[in-house]
Amino acid sequence: MPILPVRDLGSVGVVADVSPYNLPISAFSRGDNVVFKDGKAERAPIFKSVYAEPTYEALIGAMVSQTETAGVDSFFVCDRGYSVSKWSYPNFIAQYNVVYQTVTALSTPTVPVTGTTLADVVYFSKPDNRPIYKLPTEAFFRELYPKAGAPNSPTSTWGSSSDVWTCQSLRSYGDFLIALGMNEGGVEKPARVRWCDPVLANEAAVKWDASDATTLAGFNDLVQLDGGIIDGLSLGNQFVIYSRDQVWLMDFVGGQFVFNFRRLYSDIGIINANCVVEVGSAHYVFGNDDIYAHNGTEKQSIASGKVRDFIFNNMNSNSNHVNFVHHSERFNIVMFCYNSGDGNAKFDHAEHCNKAAVYNYEEGTWSFMDLPNVTASGVGNLSANEITYDEAGAPTYESLGGNYQDSIASFSRQSLFINAVQRIESPSSTSAYPVASADAYHGFTKTNLLALDSLTDPRVVASYQAGQNAGATLERTGIDLDETGQNLRAYKSLTNLYPQMVSASNSTISFSVGAADLPNNAPNYSTVTSFSPSTAYQVNTRAAGRYLSYKVSTTDPESHFEFTGFDADFLMTSKR
Repeated sequence: MPILPVRDLGSVGVVADVSPYNLPISAFSRGDNVVFKDGKAERAPIFKSVYAEPTYEALIGAMVSQTETAGVDSFFVCDRGYSVSKWSYPNFIAQYNVVYQTVTALSTPTVPVTGTTLADVVYFSKPDNRPIYKLPTEAFFRELYPKAGAPNSPTSTWGSSSDVWTCQSLRSYGDFLIALGMNEGGVEKPARVRWCDPVLANEAAVKWDASDATTLAGFNDLVQLDGGIIDGLSLGNQFVIYSRDQVWLMDFVGGQFVFNFRRLYSDIGIINANCVVEVGSAHYVFGNDDIYAHNGTEKQSIASGKVRDFIFNNMNSNSNHVNFVHHSERFNIVMFCYNSGDGNAKFDHAEHCNKAAVYNYEEGTWSFMDLPNVTASGVGNLSANEITYDEAGAPTYESLGGNYQDSIASFSRQSLFINAVQRIESPSSTSAYPVASADAYHGFTKTNLLALDSLTDPRVVASYQAGQNAGATLERTGIDLDETGQNLRAYKSLTNLYPQMVSASNSTISFSVGAADLPNNAPNYSTVTSFSPSTAYQVNTRAAGRYLSYKVSTTDPESHFEFTGFDADFLMTSKR
């Protein structure tokens, strides 16, 4: 019987937008909770619960990390009502009361929150309130224009007590703080860019008066910009400004004008705040109808012809305000996070992000991950020292996973996410916290800080929760065996698979093969066969048709595998 050899299964990744019969045999039609690298497809990183907030429910909109002592990062998390908490190992509970406000904080669930740091000062901003900040020597946040009576308040020219200024986004750029998309005294100035006078270490950005000739503070209205500014981000020594359908570049030139502005692109923009990251010398951007990368000169779609249609056709367009982008330097991936209604999403009923389109920028491959209703992300160190286990009540390695050496890596920078409470539509109590299990979807009863970690190279000693993760699935449909010179009308019979796969000793992988007679027909799959790569080499199965398919899956999120190729027994049985 002829052998069909298939290798290099990590080279192409998921291509969901092209008819499967037009794909190379090493490509996949579907890939959930997997990544592709080094010629193999493998289980994606998993989420571990670092901290579950015990006392209050938070709808976190932004996370900012800051190193306050040697090696230790504190995580300032801000919800959409300007409730700010400081989470820092080992004492994660330190809620701030933003008491020095002249305007009552609003809590609008569709309003994005942006966060940044400049000169060791932490800032948060949202369009319906003044920005707030915390000096490194203080234990509270105050408005950028301080309320009268606030201690040690510097004089600020961010509007005035009666002239309330707000902005769509607040970002740092060099020694400047950049305010994007202004509202000044109730007057919308959506295309206005403001910048402060350069700040010194440990000082707040309080000098914004463009008429003060002793400062470099100023503003510019991008009058050619249709619609308002949404966000911006540094790119090397430049700053890039994004609207819905345009991209502008901002350069520091000094002198009278301070900055120079020019339009880069007029046919593409950004879908939401927090939807761009800098990787190397490029920005990766979640646009309104595409996902693209650019270096300030050239741009390129990285999703077109691969996964763009799948992402945007399944995206809940009423929830674009929850979208964000995360860069995991450790795993060489960019995660484009959104709310999806696709039938394969595990965490249905989600109000926030339940899916990530995952792009490996070293390999140029796409895959997908299920997200447990996450609202924001960040990066930071979880500890400055090895975590010890000899204290009373300390967790065990068995309960957390990993080993002693893994704890040493907990103070390297990790990818962190916020998992939100998810109440059912008609809970018995709308205010109780933690939420009763019967009142929550998927067991999401508390606000959680999650860390992204590897099953085979764990570096975060934290609690693994199966309910915050999903099993892995790889599927390829529409295999017509063009590579072997077979006719389309030929019936192909596939009988046995010989997977080139490794996994943990206790992992069981499910295989099934299927077939269809017409290219657009869904395959009929055979009975699922359990396969243990550590003890077996062959999968006994059978399928016959003009277009073959196969599916590989795990129900246990902790089942890791690496899949590089397979051989298959096949036979052309008839032409009809």
